[in-house]
Amino acid sequence: MADGKVTSIEAARARLDREAAEAQAPPDDGVPPIGEPLVTRRDADDLASRVELVSFTSEQILGPIAPEKYLLPGIPAEAYTLIAGSLASYKTTLLIYLIVWKATGWDLLELDERGAGIDPGKCVLASYEDTDARLFAKLQRVVQHGYQLIAERWNKQDAAEFARRAAANIRRVPCSGRIDRGLVCRTESGLILPNTRFLSPFIEAAREFAPEGPLLGLDPLRLAIAGSQNDDDGADIVVHTLNGLATEIPGSGLIVCSHGTKAGAQEPAEGFAGAAYATSGSALFSQHARSNFALARLRAADALNTFARSDVSKEEADRQRVVRVTHGRLSHGDERADVYLVMGQGALRRVKPAAKIRGTPQVLAEDGPILLAAVQRIGQAGVNVSGAALEADEQLGAQLGRPAIRSVLKLLVQNSYLEKSGSTSDLSHTLTDKGRALLIAAHESGESRREPPKGEAA
Repeated sequence: MADGKVTSIEAARARLDREAAEAQAPPDDGVPPIGEPLVTRRDADDLASRVELVSFTSEQILGPIAPEKYLLPGIPAEAYTLIAGSLASYKTTLLIYLIVWKATGWDLLELDERGAGIDPGKCVLASYEDTDARLFAKLQRVVQHGYQLIAERWNKQDAAEFARRAAANIRRVPCSGRIDRGLVCRTESGLILPNTRFLSPFIEAAREFAPEGPLLGLDPLRLAIAGSQNDDDGADIVVHTLNGLATEIPGSGLIVCSHGTKAGAQEPAEGFAGAAYATSGSALFSQHARSNFALARLRAADALNTFARSDVSKEEADRQRVVRVTHGRLSHGDERADVYLVMGQGALRRVKPAAKIRGTPQVLAEDGPILLAAVQRIGQAGVNVSGAALEADEQLGAQLGRPAIRSVLKLLVQNSYLEKSGSTSDLSHTLTDKGRALLIAAHESGESRREPPKGEAA
């Protein structure tokens, strides 16, 4: 019995050693005990024959500093960039727009605000989530949106050239349902290693299509790796694999879509630091990306308060079709200001905030009297003025929208324009003296600005 156990242990150890040798990685028990040197003299001799110590001359170190290379503004070459966001935040669609931009030279979303310009080039997109038919349909929507936009603003000849470049410079690699096409794989003993059986032919095919400078897209990260994206187990191997994939072809770069954190899925990341860490699971993915973008769909009230109705309709705001793109990190350059995009029929369009974004005092001054008037009207009808009653009021909903009702109501209570009474199940709102004064002032101001009826003297 004991001999059987020893044999089993020895066999398992031999298998581990064999797998590690094939992967050119040290076995798990290859680390010497504490206190002993990590590298023996013999090991050091072997290591010296494999490691190159890169030197430089004094002239080189004092010479001109090579500029950072970019595939697109904010998308560095020879590195990987993350596009992170929660469920259905249009990550794939944005990635396709970036690929179409690189392939054609046309900046359909007006993201190049500094006028840096780009050199059109080849692009390869590997999709692990959508079937090839669905991916092609998304690509069609983006290209057709661009074709129509260019034809309307410029001419059909430019639009035709745009479509020609897209067809010539974009290739796709269907990976959905292909477990053998992951970036990394897990061995029988649990080791996570680069999946060279897929990576080698993938890189070779991309190199044949574009010997230099291709933009590689990968969507999404979670389905391209083994193990959980929510811990550090194997995350370092994934980071090394992404870095290797981004640098295998000279001048190339990689854009990867990643789902947001569980917290970020509920609450959009705040500020550049929050956006930089918006990727799911192990922070290694966001820490070592050279550029991070975070996508978050705006709440209806935020969209209504930020944009003119001519740019974002109430329906688009209510359906949370507006997404904020935050460039949270660019390790060798300046991050960019937030960009806002609106989704419609599978295509995105750029929108800019209204010239004057309303602050809390302006919201109270403009929307407060509308809600106060509704409180007064509903109360006079003998109805308990609860939050539910206000949200159910069609007249008030048409004026403010349901999400805005909740936020304005909260502000009015916090600033003593309304007071609450009753229990939680029988809560009611009534105007305070301060609220009545605001309502009267708004009424008088509105009367003074009212245009006289036809036939009435001004």
